[in-house]
Amino acid sequence: MTKLFCALGLHPNLKLVILSSLPDPIQVAVNQALQTRNRDILQITIGELQQEVFIALEDICNRREIFKDYLHGDKIIDKACDDSYLKHKCTKDQFCDCHTKKMKYFKRHSFPRNTSRRKKRVKPQWRYLKKKKRKSIKSDHCFICNQKWHFSKNCPKNKQAKKMAQMIRQSGIKIQKEDDIESVCSIEDKPSNSTICAIPFQFPIYSKPITIIAFIDTGAAETIMNPDVLPPEWWKPHKNEDINPTKASHQGMNPDHLLLAKQECQELQQQDLIEPSDSQWACEAFYVNKRSEQIRGKLILVINYQPLNYFLQNDKFPLPNKDLLFSSLAKARVFSKFDLKVGFWKLGILPDDRLKTGFCIPNRHFQWKVMPFGLKIAPSLFQKVMIKVFHPLMKNALVYIDDILLYSRDEESHAELLEDFKSLVHKYGIMLSERKMLINKSEIEFLGMDIKDGRYSPGPHIAQKLLKFPSKNLSFKQTQQFVGIVNYLRNFIPKVSKYLNLLTKILKKNPPLWSSSQTRAVQRLKELTKDLPPLQILADGKRIL
Repeated sequence: MTKLFCALGLHPNLKLVILSSLPDPIQVAVNQALQTRNRDILQITIGELQQEVFIALEDICNRREIFKDYLHGDKIIDKACDDSYLKHKCTKDQFCDCHTKKMKYFKRHSFPRNTSRRKKRVKPQWRYLKKKKRKSIKSDHCFICNQKWHFSKNCPKNKQAKKMAQMIRQSGIKIQKEDDIESVCSIEDKPSNSTICAIPFQFPIYSKPITIIAFIDTGAAETIMNPDVLPPEWWKPHKNEDINPTKASHQGMNPDHLLLAKQECQELQQQDLIEPSDSQWACEAFYVNKRSEQIRGKLILVINYQPLNYFLQNDKFPLPNKDLLFSSLAKARVFSKFDLKVGFWKLGILPDDRLKTGFCIPNRHFQWKVMPFGLKIAPSLFQKVMIKVFHPLMKNALVYIDDILLYSRDEESHAELLEDFKSLVHKYGIMLSERKMLINKSEIEFLGMDIKDGRYSPGPHIAQKLLKFPSKNLSFKQTQQFVGIVNYLRNFIPKVSKYLNLLTKILKKNPPLWSSSQTRAVQRLKELTKDLPPLQILADGKRIL
């Protein structure tokens, strides 16, 4: 293929011809791989195209081998119960386990209606001197298990063997051709010494209760068996030692960030906020440069506590709804906004739980003495504390985690509100950010919305984020981010669901390929978000349907 491409003059359009000459499954796999990486076939080299074809071919072959092994395992399972007592003889030379066909032992002989053509048998001489044989013998035994009072079609062993084969399929046990089925699974009531695994079909009613594993405190997994409910002999204490989500390792930082991280950790240690740690818990720390950091003019150290959050219990204190917060600002004309500085650090951590907050930078390992940023329970716990602290001002204040908005109808009442706010801040020792502080303003930005004269509209920086996205062939992550921003602005965009339905199809399982309809939806949403009209804040609890 490479030689032919070179002989024809290395024209880029020949790449499409080469790809179209391949089988259809390989074409689809190569196109999906290029779309996932957001690359065009005309931009890649012929060597990269050849490598993508080989990868797709290997993937298809591996899938074929997996299905082949799976089907081969089913054939072995079907032969697992190939015992004599499980087979019904349907014909002379054929055996099967079909229960719909009558067995030979219960088969009745039928004769033709016209019996005149039948040849008469010659009665042998001295027949009265011989003992007559009985034509049929009635039996009350099952010929499968040799037990009384049931027939073979209702034999419990037959049903038990079929259940065993069904349980093997559901359990996913892979039976090889050379394996002996009786050495892997047993259909007897009690397993023998040679049985590796006995599959139970049903649990007895009076079986022993199963121990319950629950997460206590900040994630230590222990058994909490209540001695008042169960007797002491059933109370088996258990502690899960393998609950460390990460290793104490780091991917590395660039020299500037590493120097900044060492200085910041040294300052935090001098402020008695962190301490050196020997904990088995360690989450990675790194720097980000988002819009809030750009306004602050300083990078902030972020810790990825996602592995630890997996073991933490959720706090059920509800966070306020942003749309409902603005409903109380219909008659507000004077505003003041405050942002708490390191508000989470006002919440302490018990000494026994500090080991779980461990974080690492290259060649350093620390743990927190106060509540760090990044824990999933931190916003709810901090919101609960802020509501208690500013409870006297809640009629004229909006509190959303560490953002506080004071509002009034006139400047006189707003001055009194600021005095009350000042006393509460001094009383509880709350630190405020000077750069984000805005006092006595007629127009203000709060939670990404510009508020003025009983109306609110999204900030211009949100629409600028949408314009940075490409208009076609968005990746899965880009589509998620684009849809998330549009959902934040959906109250300002008319008929937004018409365009979002086309984009959410890309986020579903087995998504379709990117088409021109998705491209038009992205372009239309960008046009609609360039000039969004403000919305009137409804008073008296009214809502827009």
